[in-house]
Amino acid sequence: MSRKPAFGFPVAALSLVVLALGWAMVFLPLATFPFTLGDAGHGAYVARVREVPATYTGGIVAGDRVDLSRLSYAQRWRLQTGGPPGYAVTLRVRHDGVWSDRVVVPYVNAIPIGDLRSWPGLVVLTVGVLFSAVVAARRPSVATAAFAFYTWGVLPSFRFIALFAWLPDAVYGVVATLLEAFLASFPVLLLLVFVTRFPAEPSSPSGRLRMRFADASLFGGAAICLVFAVFEPVRHHTWANISDLLGIVIIVIGGVLAALQYRDASGEDRRRIGWVLVGYGVTMASFVVLNALITAPKLVSSEVQGALVIAQIALPLALAYAILRHRVLDVGFAINRTVVYAVVTTVVVVAVSLVDWLAGKLIGETRLALAAEAAVTIAIGVALNAMHERVGRFVERVLFRARHIAERRLRNGIGSLAFAATDAAIERALTNEASAALGLRSSALFRLDEQAGNFRCVRATGWPEDLATIDQDALLVRTVRLRERPFFLADFAISESALPTGPAAPVIAVPVADRHALLGFILYGPLSDGTAPDPDLVDLLGELGAAAAAASAYVEGRAARARLADIENLLARGASIAST
Repeated sequence: MSRKPAFGFPVAALSLVVLALGWAMVFLPLATFPFTLGDAGHGAYVARVREVPATYTGGIVAGDRVDLSRLSYAQRWRLQTGGPPGYAVTLRVRHDGVWSDRVVVPYVNAIPIGDLRSWPGLVVLTVGVLFSAVVAARRPSVATAAFAFYTWGVLPSFRFIALFAWLPDAVYGVVATLLEAFLASFPVLLLLVFVTRFPAEPSSPSGRLRMRFADASLFGGAAICLVFAVFEPVRHHTWANISDLLGIVIIVIGGVLAALQYRDASGEDRRRIGWVLVGYGVTMASFVVLNALITAPKLVSSEVQGALVIAQIALPLALAYAILRHRVLDVGFAINRTVVYAVVTTVVVVAVSLVDWLAGKLIGETRLALAAEAAVTIAIGVALNAMHERVGRFVERVLFRARHIAERRLRNGIGSLAFAATDAAIERALTNEASAALGLRSSALFRLDEQAGNFRCVRATGWPEDLATIDQDALLVRTVRLRERPFFLADFAISESALPTGPAAPVIAVPVADRHALLGFILYGPLSDGTAPDPDLVDLLGELGAAAAAASAYVEGRAARARLADIENLLARGASIAST
């Protein structure tokens, strides 16, 4: 019977409903009032009026003061969000120093599909909700549920609330308040719950304390969000600044809590948290910059805002990769590649720009300048691969020196196996030397014992002193024969009673095979920090096993030739004695 929490699929289903409503909110024609209200500290005023017929605006223009005191709570909300078609509101407006009553009516509008300004938000919403729904369904927990609800925060709350404009005023005011409270500011608080529980609820006293702090912050933040929604049915810039400041504080606290969670974790959990930290940093940086630009006195281009919105996909992508991928790539590996591509791109851009500048300054003829630029561009393109390799090697040696040294030692071991003269040298290369080069917690070499009909451990590091044997019909051996390449034991639920448990438990099996004939296999444990080797290291271990098979065939062939020479010598001696 599954022990997974029962709320995984309901959370996923609810997220998909929210996603459908999010798309509907953009492309369905909704009735909204044709102006935006603001408050500069002296009461509400008309900040912006859309280009619609005056029958909808009642002749109101930007800058007019508005008296909201005679409106009900629900009517104030409708001015910002919307109402059913034909819903009229009488406003007391001050225009050119004179107060008068104006009747305003919502107009039906839908965002055109070709309007690219709506697509970044839709992309982030779709990717975030779909990924979080899959994660919540497959790995249900409080952390994944909190993250699923967090992804709803990309919804523009006022437009989303307009979907419910058909409700009567008495109900609409309550619905609008709750949606504004839990869509506008509350989702970022859910990150605190997520980072203190991912990838699993902590068991240490400090971890439990952080978790309780996050829970308390969540409930306290929910109360603050409700206060904002109740007392600010119209956007106030002064309140918006406070809200942005609180958001930044929450983001910083979340980053600190995630870093502490990373410090306390080990093994695969640490690697997963590392990926989430990277996604968290990118997403939160874009969130802070976007809010700062939106509230800036000078509006930034919609393209820049769209790019910042798209950048917020980083966290859902990182979480989905860290949870749904059984084996997680090393974060350092990804950073390495990122630095390499950034450096190469910068070099290319600087070179082309320099040539363009020099051509413009030194060559007056336009055709000659274009020819020079084209020649240099072609030359850079030809040299790009070599440049990429050199930059990659430099970055690895400078930023990832320990990893580079480990790989170099292992490659040296692979190459030196071609000169192994005895089985003992091969066994040392597969166990002691490989473990020392990569910092593995354990290693064990099993060879085929044809007389006993099983595989016997002939050399091991980090294992108990009693050497183990594994039957040829064991699932491990059959899988090694089938795969004929390195694989993770957990991927196939392989567990043998003869194998050790705890820190030295093996995680990878590497075959030693010669032309489909299995000579043996090696079992390697995790790295010294408890994490499993990443795919690059696994490939190197596979090369080591292949080199060992070739070396074993060479040693065996040389031993066979030596035995044959001994037999020939004996036969020659016998023939010589018989002839005498």
